[in-house]
Amino acid sequence: HIDSNIDAYNTCEWGGIKRTREGQLPGKIIGKRCSVVVMAIVASPKSKIYTLRDLAGVDIATSFYNGDHFVILELLGGALPRDQIRFFHATGGGYGHRLRSLLSGEYQAATVMEPYLSLAEKNGARIIAQSFFRGTEVASPQMDVQTIKKLFQALTKAVHKINEDPTQYVDR
Repeated sequence: HIDSNIDAYNTCEWGGIKRTREGQLPGKIIGKRCSVVVMAIVASPKSKIYTLRDLAGVDIATSFYNGDHFVILELLGGALPRDQIRFFHATGGGYGHRLRSLLSGEYQAATVMEPYLSLAEKNGARIIAQSFFRGTEVASPQMDVQTIKKLFQALTKAVHKINEDPTQYVDR
């Protein structure tokens, strides 16, 4: 369950639909994010994985029922027989833990998204395959329509402000 102090959050489209539909996270989908997120299967710099076929029978670290999990199925479904596609739910610490475990060689392959994907490449990990997906905006059941409108107005104002001069928000 999400923290009771959180009234709105972003998630991947698949995870948002599944979690709100099944009641795993309290809330309602209030919109699809127009931003596109990149998710990739990356290989440890210490592994001998270079292509999709090299992932046959390899345990890929991921998290279940979200973009990570579904990207594995989407990308490998056309390259490998289903019985050779293996993945496990890497618990604890989220993407940071998953990336550290990949770079240390504990995991041979893992799913990551930005900004962890760029950090993985910077540290020698190899992108084996990547895909894109849209996200969802989810609000708590207690959030009323007027508050949701104000939330989107504030986000739109912030985007316009950043677009006026993006360089002031970049760490050089």
